[in-house]
Amino acid sequence: MPKLTNKKEEKWEHNCHLTFNNLLITKLTITDYYKKHEKHGVNRKLIIELVKLLDNRKIKPLDDYLGKRKVFLWDRISYQDQKYRLIFWFKDHTINHLWIRNCYPIN
Repeated sequence: MPKLTNKKEEKWEHNCHLTFNNLLITKLTITDYYKKHEKHGVNRKLIIELVKLLDNRKIKPLDDYLGKRKVFLWDRISYQDQKYRLIFWFKDHTINHLWIRNCYPIN
């Protein structure tokens, strides 16, 4: 069962099991930014399905991000005849917990 982790910004934590960039990922946090795209069918269930597609993938972080995090942008993910963009990073001070910042459909 997902856990709501904060009242200020809604975040849900899920257990998962996948390998990303040769690291075992066991936790996933989804923020509420996706709700801006709910009218396009984006929801937590969809995001979890897209994250499952990360299994055994290697993706380089963005080179031009100015913050301290290594931000990943996975672009043009095909799922059920639609393409999506997923923006995420590792939760601070972890190597097994992905923080999903946003997900939205693209043309």
